[in-house]
Amino acid sequence: FSKLGLIRVCLRKEDVSEGCRFISELKKYTKCKLSVNFFNISNYEEDELAFACETAANSKADFMYFADTHGSLDLGEDLEIFRRSTNLIKEIGMIPGLHLHDHSGKAYFNYRNLLSAGFDATDVSLGGLGKGLGNLRLEHVFDLRGRERI
Repeated sequence: FSKLGLIRVCLRKEDVSEGCRFISELKKYTKCKLSVNFFNISNYEEDELAFACETAANSKADFMYFADTHGSLDLGEDLEIFRRSTNLIKEIGMIPGLHLHDHSGKAYFNYRNLLSAGFDATDVSLGGLGKGLGNLRLEHVFDLRGRERI
């Protein structure tokens, strides 16, 4: 695995326990950083978010990401819920991240609220390439004027 730097393991909420056991085993056999990603995050109740975080605590993952798979998250409305979740993730010793989809046009708005919600990491894609209507766009986050060759 010398050419890999990060393995992302995506889990549905019904697979949290089994998936976290898999991550723990995977960590033993690779030298990669591991990210546990809970997708469809807008379908989780707050107690389900807490369960996912607590279950992942023993997985040995480096990052714990939530994925806004449907692009329906609104950190303006749900800021406190995610602030409590990111505090829990940090107490566990992992880096909290959020993967943003832009189906509803809220990806950049949510990006602007990441720090307020306690997230330390996110990712972008050039042109928003990704599922459905796409991911958070690189060009919305970074000023690429004068760097068009990118």
